[in-house]
Amino acid sequence: MTIAMNTDYFVAGTFKHATLGNNGEVKFYIKNLETDTWQTSSTINHSITGLNDPTADFNIGCYNNLSEKFPGLIDEVRWTDTVLSQGDLLAVPEPSTIVLLASGLLGLLLLRRRRK
Repeated sequence: MTIAMNTDYFVAGTFKHATLGNNGEVKFYIKNLETDTWQTSSTINHSITGLNDPTADFNIGCYNNLSEKFPGLIDEVRWTDTVLSQGDLLAVPEPSTIVLLASGLLGLLLLRRRRK
């Protein structure tokens, strides 16, 4: 998978831990926000059996054993302890959906104030 410099991307990732006899996998989904197109997903196999070791460090934006830092900008990191479907993970709400929801909530608040 190739990504271009100076381009905005939406990146989502999933982690599936390894089990006895089976490799785990980390899968990345990347969307080019300038062209509104999804890149091919990329899968990396691993042998990590879990992420619940309280003595282990967890870092976002570092690689090569923390010796190098990601030179770009990372924002809106979301961590969940529930299983998300691929559709839930990749859902990026359209701005019109957010505006419609906000308008509805504002209308309900105004209606409630009038009734008081």
